[in-house]
Amino acid sequence: MAPPTVPLVQLHSSSESEVQVRPSVVPTSPPGTKPQDPIRILLTGYGPFQTHTVNPSFEIVSGLDLSPFIGQAEIFVYPEPVRVAYRTVRSLLPRIFASHPNFDYVIHLGVAKLSTGFFKLEQGAHRDGYEKVDVDGIRGCDLEKSVEEGWEDWKEQQTHIATSIDVEELAREVTKKVKVLITLIYKTDRELDALLTILILAHPAVNVDTSNDAGRYLCEYIFYSSLAHFNAHRRVLFLHVPAGLEEEDIAQGRAVLAEIIWTIIRLHHA
Repeated sequence: MAPPTVPLVQLHSSSESEVQVRPSVVPTSPPGTKPQDPIRILLTGYGPFQTHTVNPSFEIVSGLDLSPFIGQAEIFVYPEPVRVAYRTVRSLLPRIFASHPNFDYVIHLGVAKLSTGFFKLEQGAHRDGYEKVDVDGIRGCDLEKSVEEGWEDWKEQQTHIATSIDVEELAREVTKKVKVLITLIYKTDRELDALLTILILAHPAVNVDTSNDAGRYLCEYIFYSSLAHFNAHRRVLFLHVPAGLEEEDIAQGRAVLAEIIWTIIRLHHA
């Protein structure tokens, strides 16, 4: 029996009955250039856990303005915060990928203990060693011993898998451009409170760095799961975001994510 399909919010096409469509606000390709096929990108964010009663990763993903990407990318946002549970990740991702098998890129987001304005792109993920309990009180390493959870599929995988995306180049490009992007967003939003504009532009550092340690918790678990699924074509990213929940913090995270997407589009068509 085929896995059941998982509804996704797909904002740039009316080809599926559950979609919501926004009008295009930009040309599909620059004048005088050959149109490019839009790339397909999946975005996910996590739900509450421990002291994080609201998870900024889902706030960033769910409120991202996708209209500027019309014609350049079809962006699918999983419409709910992913439950911070190993069993959820183990069952959810195969169903998503079975119902929507043609993603070019996957970007997962999660929260970490980072200073305001600092973001981390993870370089890879491990198969083993998930000792921390999830919101159900279960350790990932306990599922590794459970045949019914599909561990027989994982035990043949590499113990560490790296993304095939050059995250160091990506981090450099995004760091250079995102401060300018934030400035443009807030200078053109006439309804934005003046104090909020000052606060967001006053952040002295917007820095996207790379990391070799994704934390051996659900963030690394979902990252490894997607990397293992795509095997040779590992166009999967994991972005760790700061824990701040103020409006300017979420807006800054959306600006970083937007620039990551734009950079991926440029590199994909280069």
